Amino acid sequence: MPTVKDVISAMERIAPPALAVAGDPIGLHSGKRSAKVTKIAVAMDASLKAIETASRKKADMLVVHHPRFYKGLSTLAAHDPFRRRAA
Repeated sequence: MPTVKDVISAMERIAPPALAVAGDPIGLHSGKRSAKVTKIAVAMDASLKAIETASRKKADMLVVHHPRFYKGLSTLAAHDPFRRRAA
């Protein structure tokens, strides 16, 4: 069974990391490289809707063009709208 690492390797053959714009936060943002993958969800952005849809469809992995965060977060307080996307 393929793993997250296998999916990343396949994607990097298609879109080598060297082609990324300098400073773009590419690569795995959460999870384990050793996790098994049987279903992948794909979205343009890691919006809350995309995350919820991937979860509802029981996807093992969500692959997005734009990452959840471009820079570090200063808070995960309940009032912060990005908090729900951080888990």
